[in-house]
Amino acid sequence: MYDHLLGGTDNYKVDQDACDELLRMAPSTRALALANRAFLVRVVKYLAREHGVRHFLDHGSGLPTRPNVHQVAQENHPDSHVVYVDNDPMVIAHGRTMLAEDPRTTAVLDADFRDTENIFSSPEVRRLTRGNNPVAALFVSVLHCIPDRDDPWALVTAVADRLPPGSYMVISQLTSPDPELRTEITDF
Repeated sequence: MYDHLLGGTDNYKVDQDACDELLRMAPSTRALALANRAFLVRVVKYLAREHGVRHFLDHGSGLPTRPNVHQVAQENHPDSHVVYVDNDPMVIAHGRTMLAEDPRTTAVLDADFRDTENIFSSPEVRRLTRGNNPVAALFVSVLHCIPDRDDPWALVTAVADRLPPGSYMVISQLTSPDPELRTEITDF
């Protein structure tokens, strides 16, 4: 759905139909998706260019859509490494196919982004964090997917505790001032 809202081509009819319904409920959704992607691109570019970050861990990455984190990071540093974390089978299959171009610098990890222990013990992330290089942990518009009872702040803290010194945490959150709209979209 996100790719469709961004004007991409890596989506399905069911995504397009769902977006039509979502846009009926919340007409600003496309603008939010575009702003969200612009934020992601801007923050990755900033961290890579201004702070020399070459290691990115994208929690809840979703289906790859352009520009991807690794594309933005590698524009600044061709040796940048990115691990995308998601547990949706379509995301995993699609991501691994699209990212097969250079398995030395990109990986798709099949994991629930709430499973910090499994993520940080994976070979992909151990390779990423080797040498105590700074890592940018990305939580871009995903924490709203975690119910309050699962304590999203505890997840953020657990990830921060495992990052090497000098690392960065990127968090963005979509919201609406309209409580009825929030409930309707959450239940959608």
